[in-house]
Amino acid sequence: MPRADAADSWLRRPNRNPLFAGQPPLDRLRSSLVQDLYVVRQHLDTARGGGHA
Repeated sequence: MPRADAADSWLRRPNRNPLFAGQPPLDRLRSSLVQDLYVVRQHLDTARGGGHA
């Protein structure tokens, strides 16, 4: 089961994944572009081993 504190921390920490270019994932989510919501969702689905809906 996911831990809320780990999820909150992941969103706020700088991330070396090329999708985030060293910035926290939350910065990408705040971009106001629907595409960025999709990209982050797809990244999370892949990381947990699931597909996207």
